[in-house]
Amino acid sequence: MTSTRTPSRPGQLRQRAGSRTPGVHPWVMKPFEPGRACVEGMALVPSWPLLLGGRAREAHPVLVIPGLGGGNVWTVPLRTTLTSLRYQVHGIRPKSQRGLPGRVVEAFAERIEELATEHGQPISIVAWSVGGAYARQAALMRAPRVRQLITLGSPLDGPWYTRRASGAQGLLPFPTTAVHSRSDGVYDWRRCLQPEGPQAENVEIFSSHVGMSSNPLVLRVITNRLALPAGSWHPYGAGLSA
Repeated sequence: MTSTRTPSRPGQLRQRAGSRTPGVHPWVMKPFEPGRACVEGMALVPSWPLLLGGRAREAHPVLVIPGLGGGNVWTVPLRTTLTSLRYQVHGIRPKSQRGLPGRVVEAFAERIEELATEHGQPISIVAWSVGGAYARQAALMRAPRVRQLITLGSPLDGPWYTRRASGAQGLLPFPTTAVHSRSDGVYDWRRCLQPEGPQAENVEIFSSHVGMSSNPLVLRVITNRLALPAGSWHPYGAGLSA
């Protein structure tokens, strides 16, 4: 797992010194997505002792957002893991992903506001695939209510971004981690890179797209990021190993 530097505009890649390969085109990897996702899901079971070796340093509310039209059932492994670490884990409201992008973004923004009010503190958000595109916009609309945002294979372009929240494709006013995979079989990994800044990073892992929410490598990044004390964010792999 490595951190990938990007230029100031999403979707554009500046070649890194020592970069080995530009990655595999999603069309090549797409047929292997179901099988890879199954293997990644099975690998989660023997990995649980490592993932659950500690407890949440600061137990706080976490909203988990699935991919486009997936529903909460798709994030059961991820939510179960985070619940076992004593986070207060929540999913999205039923049918909140239906409708035009503007409606979905507004529904997610209302959910963020609801949970932050319920718990009396800002919440963390973990969002997968297109759910991350919606989450960036909703979180920007409710920035004071957001502790941090983690996206998994989420494109920073496409029809899911509304004019109202166009700034969501740039640097956000809270810590943001964008997890991406060069072997993603759905979205070109370059589309999932965000501009980097003092509180924004890109973390590269090896994963399918469909299996990102149950891949042990991805969950390791997520639990590492969530364990950071509020106000003490730093890039992945810099100083905190849990």
